[in-house]
Amino acid sequence: MPNYHKILERQIAKFLGGQDGLSPELRQFIDAVNDTYVHADEDRALTERSLEISSQELMNINNKIREEITARTRELYQEHIRFVAALNSLRAGFIMFDTTDRVEMMNYAMRFILSPSYASGDIKQTDFTDVDMRRWSLEEIDMQLGGSINIKQSLAQALETKKPVEYKNINYSGHIINIFLATVFSKSSNGVDVLGAVMVTEDVV
Repeated sequence: MPNYHKILERQIAKFLGGQDGLSPELRQFIDAVNDTYVHADEDRALTERSLEISSQELMNINNKIREEITARTRELYQEHIRFVAALNSLRAGFIMFDTTDRVEMMNYAMRFILSPSYASGDIKQTDFTDVDMRRWSLEEIDMQLGGSINIKQSLAQALETKKPVEYKNINYSGHIINIFLATVFSKSSNGVDVLGAVMVTEDVV
């Protein structure tokens, strides 16, 4: 007596009363049905195994991407720290504006120049927390510098000519300073993308 698929055996017992007395034609039909059950189980097992492997592969890929993103984020953070440290080591004042003319970055030298302590020249007395870089705009810095230059207009000129604008020997708080302004842009397939602007201030006297 042949061994059939368990489901098929239960169906034969329920509907045919068992395998005894089955005609050759019916047994041939049952053999074909049994092969279908067996192949279906094999296909399902193969599919489940494939899904299991694919799921593990996706998990491994996802973990690898996460590790790469974490490592790259750490690298970018370290690069940012080095960049800020380098800017803060400059004696010249440095400001970076975004495309809305708000301050994105201001080094210690520029905070000192904009602080009340600049007139006395005593950087040790400077409370840098009083010079909150995020509250400054082009107009406010213009006013702080006594309206000696029009920063917004100068940056528009720099953008139009693709050349920096420089002001020399500006009298400010008992000091003579030079101011350098330039737009920051990058070239792309769409043309030129403006990223912002920078202002560098040098204390001459």
